[in-house]
Amino acid sequence: MCYETAPGGSVISGREVIEVRVARRMLWVGADAFPVTNITRVRALSWGTARGPAVSAFVRFMILLVALTAGGLGAFGVVLVVVAPAATIAVILVSRLVSVLRTKTYYVLVIETGGAAHPALVSLDITEVQDLVARITDAIDDPNAAFAIRIENHIAQIGDTINVAGTDNTGKVVG
Repeated sequence: MCYETAPGGSVISGREVIEVRVARRMLWVGADAFPVTNITRVRALSWGTARGPAVSAFVRFMILLVALTAGGLGAFGVVLVVVAPAATIAVILVSRLVSVLRTKTYYVLVIETGGAAHPALVSLDITEVQDLVARITDAIDDPNAAFAIRIENHIAQIGDTINVAGTDNTGKVVG
């Protein structure tokens, strides 16, 4: 199985196409069922890396690196002693920026009931998630509402994994 690193160190372990449907006042997201009358809030959250602050930090560090390199060349006068470490640091900064910029942004459909929020599905398509939010909200107001949509769900492991039952007992695996 292929694992992909998600924002915050979480793991996307795979994808599956699931059905999201409303029928007879029940919302089904795959195998999970929510009575429509118990839903207090539906929302779409973006789950990704903050690209703006990463670019801002990169620019600040590059300006500082150029200033220190110029000052070092003036003080030491030996190009190799100053430029080699500066070039190494620049490569590290660029690789970190590229890593942040390549991180995908996921969108989570969150269903809130009386006291809990449930991340119902994770998608790369914000328009699909926003469409589901609108359809589910309409279903809360309309007792006769019914729809069925198939959507690709990215299976996310957020936080710790705890398995203390049976022969596959791993205890707590910090994620």
